[in-house]
Amino acid sequence: MVLDDEKEMAVLLNHMLGYEEAKYVYKNGYIGEGPCCRFFRRELFDNSLFDVIPRWSEDTLWNIELLRKCHTAVICKSRWYIYAVRKGSTVQGYRNNCYEEFMYITEKVSSVGHSIWNGNIDKGVACSVWRAIFILSRGYVFNSKNTESFGRRYQILKRAIKSTQFQNAIRLIDFHFETRRTRRIMKEILKFTMKTRLYLFTYMGIKLYVGKMS
Repeated sequence: MVLDDEKEMAVLLNHMLGYEEAKYVYKNGYIGEGPCCRFFRRELFDNSLFDVIPRWSEDTLWNIELLRKCHTAVICKSRWYIYAVRKGSTVQGYRNNCYEEFMYITEKVSSVGHSIWNGNIDKGVACSVWRAIFILSRGYVFNSKNTESFGRRYQILKRAIKSTQFQNAIRLIDFHFETRRTRRIMKEILKFTMKTRLYLFTYMGIKLYVGKMS
């Protein structure tokens, strides 16, 4: 499949960020947030380099900037590689500076995504920012290696949820693409508690949601 229309590229990027579009959902593979695999113009690569400091989800930011510079995107409908996340990876293991990384990447993805795509990928950005709260929860707040007090963990999660970029995200996000009824209901409950600032309920709800992953 070849895409050469700006609006369709925005639909594709929304899908890559998590706001699923049916025509890009395939039975034998999926289009995710991984970085694009090949470059045909050297300047696109040179202008889309990662920051010197490694942070989780930088490939998300990379895709947002890279696809805006491309005139054409080619999608292979068949799976050509297997993606695996090792235990202890950037998004799975304990990270002491996880909150700072959360604030950096969610603010960056929100501001850059909105400005260079003129608001056309805001729903996808909202999905990406929403998922980031669970990376923060697994990587720091509820991680078994975290020896901080309950009060410290609670305040970190509360500050993350109260951040402007996260509040903007929960106003836009919906879970139409979640096929598992129980999980969709739980996400809707979490969204409600976040919007209404019931932070203790949110804390316990996220702990239940990610508990098995810590």
